[in-house]
Amino acid sequence: MLVGEGVKTVDEMKRHLKQFVKSELFPGQTPPAITNRRFYPTDVDVRNHMYRASVKKMLSKVDQENLQRKIENWREEHPEDSFYFRPSAVSTSPTTKRGSETGETCEHTEELLFAHQTAWQKQLMNLYGNEISLLDATYKTMRYELPLFFLVVKTNVNYMVVGSFIIQRETTASIQEALEIFRDWNDSWKPRFFMTDLCQEEINAIEVTFPGKNGCNQIMYVNLKLPLF
Repeated sequence: MLVGEGVKTVDEMKRHLKQFVKSELFPGQTPPAITNRRFYPTDVDVRNHMYRASVKKMLSKVDQENLQRKIENWREEHPEDSFYFRPSAVSTSPTTKRGSETGETCEHTEELLFAHQTAWQKQLMNLYGNEISLLDATYKTMRYELPLFFLVVKTNVNYMVVGSFIIQRETTASIQEALEIFRDWNDSWKPRFFMTDLCQEEINAIEVTFPGKNGCNQIMYVNLKLPLF
């Protein structure tokens, strides 16, 4: 609830928890010791709960199911286009120690990934993307606070989007996984140069996806927040 109302930091959340324990759980009484983790969780515990709450807020099961059905319709209408969708999900499994279960559970998060490329975009990527390709990230452009990325090439007339993907978190692993999907869809896509934001996660992902002299020879870091179109 507090995450949905805009609480963003661990310190702020702990202040709210401390006030809740004092005024709601033990009004007019001496509150428990600050070392009692049942009422005063650690920074790590608070951060983990805030992350799960934000994921639940951003990625409702109903919305993901609606998107899955929409993608199925798109596939029927445009069989030549490429789609990849993995919904966000959290699973639990029992933890073990020395071969026996401890009675505790461990959570595993499968992060959301959506990638899309039309047949026409594939043609443009293979025609123009092997000299230079651009990776542009956009923010706060849709209902959910999820990173939206565009793959862009310069054609003989203008800059054109040749692929797009949405990830749950802007990490090197997530961006790399998405780039590898487009590389698998386009066997001949081997850009000599890549232009991107001055973002280490993006840079690392490109370097890993296109390694060696047969991959990307140079990555140019520029401010891509200016409009390309």
